[in-house]
Amino acid sequence: MKKVLSIVFACSGLMGCIVAPQRNGNFPPDQRLIIAAYHLDVAEVRQLWAAGAKVNARFGKGDASVFKDKWELGWPMASPNWTPLLAVLNSPTYPEPEVETQNTTEALSAARERMRRTPARVVRDRDSRRLQIVRTLLEAGADVNADDGYG
Repeated sequence: MKKVLSIVFACSGLMGCIVAPQRNGNFPPDQRLIIAAYHLDVAEVRQLWAAGAKVNARFGKGDASVFKDKWELGWPMASPNWTPLLAVLNSPTYPEPEVETQNTTEALSAARERMRRTPARVVRDRDSRRLQIVRTLLEAGADVNADDGYG
């Protein structure tokens, strides 16, 4: 019952329903910082950094499903090497869909069309949050030369 309630409360925020339950897993603070950066959660990034999470930590071994592209069903191969800065720079332009796309030609085409119809203000808001996180990480000493091994 407690888990169901946490999912219901997490779903009350716009566009946060799919992401919130995944991020509440048993990740250490450094990984949670990387996940929050990827999902453009400005408040969580700032809170975790203030609590001592390392801005140059690597994701390493962990459940990388938190980075799955629910629009096109891709997985970032480099995510184990991501720092928070690399994660935010690899974050999707569009918010996650309410339902994961099915792996069919028709469903993937429909998903791409839904992405194209995303209001420009939503994309601008995500870009604004991305920039806030980048600034926060740079001010905290994030390594701009960090490499994920894939270029």
